[in-house]
Amino acid sequence: MPMINVELLDGRTDEMKVRLIQEVTEAMSKTLEIEKEEIDIILHEVERKHWAKGGVLWPWGRDYR
Repeated sequence: MPMINVELLDGRTDEMKVRLIQEVTEAMSKTLEIEKEEIDIILHEVERKHWAKGGVLWPWGRDYR
């Protein structure tokens, strides 16, 4: 049974997350030729203040050093 972990910044609507789960499930099912019920997806929402890119905290360009 495949498990997909998705990490994303917080703030997405429930509708967006449902659509993401549906579309990823569909793609995985078609690609691996398995039933959708075999696929688990876990969303990990990260607070923006805990996300950094290139050594700089969110929002990009803000340096809190």
